[in-house]
Amino acid sequence: MGCELDNANGKNNKGELRMTEVKLINVENSFKKAEEKAKRYLKTLLKHIEKQEYIKGLTKDFEAWKPFHVRPKIFQALWSKNIPANNYRTYIQRLEKEGKLHDYLERSISYIFLRDLGKTLYSPDMEKRIQEVTEKLKKQLLGSSEIGSIVTSFSKDAIYEKGKQEGIELTVIWLFEKLKQVAKHLPKEIDAIHVQRKLLKVIAGVILHVNELMVAGVSKEERAKNFDVAIRLGYSYGITYPFIDDLLDSQFLNKEEKMKYSKLIRSALLTQKVPEMGSWSEEKQSFMTFIYEELKEAFEYIKIHQLQNNENNFFEQAFIFFQAQEVDRNKDLSNSHYSNEELFVPVILKSASSRLIARSIINELNKDFGEHIFFHGIYNQLADDLADLFIDLENGSVTPYTYYWKYHEKRSDLINPFDLYWAVIHYLIHNVYQSDEKTREVILNRAINGLKRLQGKLGKEQYKNVMKVFMKNQPSYYAFIESLMKKAQNVDFFDKLVRDEMIAHLKREHEGKERFYNKMKVVQQRMNEWLPIEKKNEERLDDRIIEAANYRLESGGKRLRPALSYLLGETVYGLLERDLIPLCKSLEYMHTASLIFDDLPSQDNARYRRGKPTIHVIYITAVAELTALFLNQK
Repeated sequence: MGCELDNANGKNNKGELRMTEVKLINVENSFKKAEEKAKRYLKTLLKHIEKQEYIKGLTKDFEAWKPFHVRPKIFQALWSKNIPANNYRTYIQRLEKEGKLHDYLERSISYIFLRDLGKTLYSPDMEKRIQEVTEKLKKQLLGSSEIGSIVTSFSKDAIYEKGKQEGIELTVIWLFEKLKQVAKHLPKEIDAIHVQRKLLKVIAGVILHVNELMVAGVSKEERAKNFDVAIRLGYSYGITYPFIDDLLDSQFLNKEEKMKYSKLIRSALLTQKVPEMGSWSEEKQSFMTFIYEELKEAFEYIKIHQLQNNENNFFEQAFIFFQAQEVDRNKDLSNSHYSNEELFVPVILKSASSRLIARSIINELNKDFGEHIFFHGIYNQLADDLADLFIDLENGSVTPYTYYWKYHEKRSDLINPFDLYWAVIHYLIHNVYQSDEKTREVILNRAINGLKRLQGKLGKEQYKNVMKVFMKNQPSYYAFIESLMKKAQNVDFFDKLVRDEMIAHLKREHEGKERFYNKMKVVQQRMNEWLPIEKKNEERLDDRIIEAANYRLESGGKRLRPALSYLLGETVYGLLERDLIPLCKSLEYMHTASLIFDDLPSQDNARYRRGKPTIHVIYITAVAELTALFLNQK
């Protein structure tokens, strides 16, 4: 990078291409290679569908799985029921009482090792590691209520407490402030709860990778340092979802603005250098400036934490993810001519690269990990896209499911994404994970659990209507799957419980904030009615003092002190409004008096307060002093 460059031809004094151009070519070549790999994978899956190999194989797999999860009807009432709403701790305790908690946690941990860490489950070392993690988690959940709540709680207190235990409380405070600023600047077109959940999930994923890669016996100081970097890297990668993907998917930017913004992102990934932001419309300039600065800071942080020999891994995967997203984003649901390859290849690419980025960001991207994650990604994506079918249809988004839903009656050549989903499951079990029994058990559990959750989300009637479309090609096989789904027990996962708990907590927090701010507005408006001072009650005072006091009281202000006191008195102490009004008035009178004193010539000598002339400017200093004293006494 330190070579002198010939600006005319883009070469240095040795005739070599500029570094940025070399990287541009490499990144684009990487995308082409990944695209060809995705096409080969899709072709393999389509052969499985054409020959119906997945039906034969999975039917046999489910027959082996069935005795452990589907019991005769007479015994089903003895099995665990669904998770009680808002009572996960009762559920955990019941599983332990029934002797099922260990298996429940073990399959959850096993799946995370498969999906997120790219591991296989059939080595003795991995079996030992999964058991260690399972026992540790079980101990935490069954321990004190405080520790148990930390494991599944997403309150600031719980996260801070965990950070304190690891010696990274300052990092946690930094994260809180970042999350606060993100929420503050999000336009209404972007779902704040989805953003918070995704950010926390990405950060947790990076922490998970870092934790697994740390050698045994690492010092507490080194461990804290590693987690500090993991949280900052996780946040730096995580904000690309709201500030790139969600923003480009939303209607906040118009078509031309989206093209301009995409060009900025593409330039940064190709050259590894953040370009100038440029100008935006007046109503969007402030928001775009914020996200530009935030993304630039994140970009530079990630870049300086990439090892020299790993730098291209991150930027290659980031470019593949961005490019695949762009291809999908620019599709139009009204276009009836997309091929199966055009529909599925970008999905394979973006679902794989999104997880590969999380690994490459911490400088660890070995071949085995990459292969496993590449084949695994589309499994999760197809499950998520089915669950989001009606949301995507409403937004006009093109996914394999929305497209098939709209055109399956007109185009017999379209691949049913639900058929492909089961073909992927068969391929994972028998081709990627070598028909390992434990892996088969975990993946089949996940698939059946996914159907149960989908039915719960859509409701039985809507679920039935959806499945009429996606299950029609193989009625016998899907009737078999449906019977298993309805009768299966012990297929739920701890990470799903945590996800549900996270969403519920974020919703409660969001709703609580909404109620708080709405109540604050009401109290602030009422304060404006209570504060004015009537002359008839202060007959012995000079008229100018009453006028000056009311002038200052009516000059605006947030009324935060009295409003907060009112809410505290009402919600915590159960006080009535009539008891709170004198207190609230006294707080605002005292605060206003302090402002008048501050503005005096002997203090700040301010000529304006809240955009209006100060009292000593309108009247005289003596009136200002007497008004402040009067308000203090009042």
